[in-house]
Order: sequence, then structure tokens, then C-alpha cells
Amino acid sequence: MTKKNTPYIIVIGVLLIGILVFGFAFFRDTEARDNTHVNARVYYRTDGDTVDYEEYPVQIQENEKMASNVFAKFTESTPKNPSLRKTMPEDLSIIEPLIIRLVPERSDYIFVVNFSKEYYNMTPIDEMFFRAALVWTMTDLDFINNVEIQVEGKDLTNVLGTAMGSLNRINIDIHPLISPNKTVSRVVKLYFTDETGTKLLPEERTIDVNPDLPLGQFIMAQLILGPRQEGHFPTVSPDVTIRDMQYQEGICFVNLSADFLSKRPASPATDEVTVYSIVNSLVEVTQVKKVQFLIESAIVTQLKGDIDLSRQFERNEEIIGG
Repeated sequence: MTKKNTPYIIVIGVLLIGILVFGFAFFRDTEARDNTHVNARVYYRTDGDTVDYEEYPVQIQENEKMASNVFAKFTESTPKNPSLRKTMPEDLSIIEPLIIRLVPERSDYIFVVNFSKEYYNMTPIDEMFFRAALVWTMTDLDFINNVEIQVEGKDLTNVLGTAMGSLNRINIDIHPLISPNKTVSRVVKLYFTDETGTKLLPEERTIDVNPDLPLGQFIMAQLILGPRQEGHFPTVSPDVTIRDMQYQEGICFVNLSADFLSKRPASPATDEVTVYSIVNSLVEVTQVKKVQFLIESAIVTQLKGDIDLSRQFERNEEIIGG
């Protein structure tokens, strides 16, 4: 190699290095700007009873297909983080088709999903997490602002029978959901039956409750668990599930599963004792004056016997034993 050629070789070498550097930078930038996919957030319940998400790549395509793909990840994907739990119950199925409805005046879409009747098998707390996770997952898509939930083709309702309507990030706030530190201890008075099944016996116990949820839910859960004191007997079948519970103007609306009508406790408790064990226990809550029963979100007329469950019940002192 002569000294005469050295400058040309240096120039060529610099050009080659520049091309390689530019090419690598261009490739990296192109890779980072993947215009064919977006990262969709799928929300889960955490072991600490809060809500968190994981991101999954979803192909950019028609709105209906994108929404369907994100919903499939919500219902089917197992989170990678072991501290996260899928909120979709195993026995819950989707009644097709999924609907993406355009709202012309707002130029956005409502995601409508119709679930099977097993939706009502969820406990109130499980349903709260499921609903929150679903709404926040689907509204993470920039073209969906609202979600509507149906069960067997009918709009999801609260315990008062009012349709819940459009759910969104304003009326479904995931941040104040149950925290492991957000519990307080309360002393409650529960009523179980005696060995004859005709009288109520009071039983006090200290339980942990979440102050953001109706105290009555925890009282009802304790009644279902049954008594602890010797000589006290259960009044409610352990198969009964609490669908929902709400207070309105001093009335406690108790929404229970159909098992409340069809299954009896492991005791000789009469229908009257069963009803008033719940009523008297709930009326111990200061803001509750009356109790209204609902079965699967509907008012019914009887409980196996002559008791009319369509009416509102007040505390019964005479049925309390010594």
C-alpha cells in the first residue's frame, strides 16, 4: 500500500462506518415505531385486592376486531405476574355476538357484552373487581369510552332493579378498591336459632370489615358461615350466595341467590326464624330500619311457607329467646 492511496482508504473507511451507524440507528428507530401493533392494557385483581395491569401487543385493524382481540385477552390470558389474578370466572360464558355500538353525537363507541346467568354466581366483591377490570381493559382502547353489561340479554341492574347503564372510567374508579390495610374491626350481633328452631339467640363476634362496603354484607356472610357458640344452630344454608346489598332511606335491600328458597339450614329452623335471623341481625346496623328481600334481583312472594317476602320486614322482638 502506498502513502499516495492512504487518504482515499481513510475516507472510504469513514464513509462505511457512517453508513453502518446510520443504518443501525434507522433500523432501531423503525423497530421502535411499530405502526402495526399497539400495547393493550389488560387489568387484573392483585393478591393485595387492588387492580393492576399487564400489557399485550394487539394488531391494529378494524375497531370491532381490535376490541374482540382485547376482550379475548381479558377473558383468556393468564397473567405473567404471579401476584395478579384473572377476574373472569371459569363458569361464566359469553353469549355472542359482541357489539361495538357507535354513538354518533360523540363519535365514540360503546362496547356491549352479554354474559350467561352464571354472572350472578359471583360474590359482590368478586363482581366488583370483575366489572372494574373489564371496564378499564376495554376503555383503554382509544375508540371505546363506555361499556354496557348484559346478563342473558337483559341490562345489568343493581339491587333496586335500576339498570346500571354505561360504565366508564368516571363511574368505575379502580383506585379506591379494597386495600389490604383498609379494614376495621367491628363488633356485630348476629341471631341464630335454638335447638327447637323456633326462637332466636343473639351471638356477638368481632369481624374485620371494609368501611367502603355495606356492613350488612359482612353480617350476612357471618350468618351464612353459621354460629360459633354451643347451643346455637344455623338459620341459613351455607349454599346461599349474597348477590348484592344496598341501603336506601333506612331500608336494607338484600339480594340473595335462589338457594335461599330451595335449600334449608342444617337445623330445624322455621321459615319465620330464618327470615328474622337476617332481619334482626341487619337492623342492628344503625341506619337500617327495615329489610327488603330480593331473590336473583327480583321480589318474590313466599319462602316455602306462608311468609310473604314481597313486604318489608322490621325487627321482631318477640321471636328472641332468653
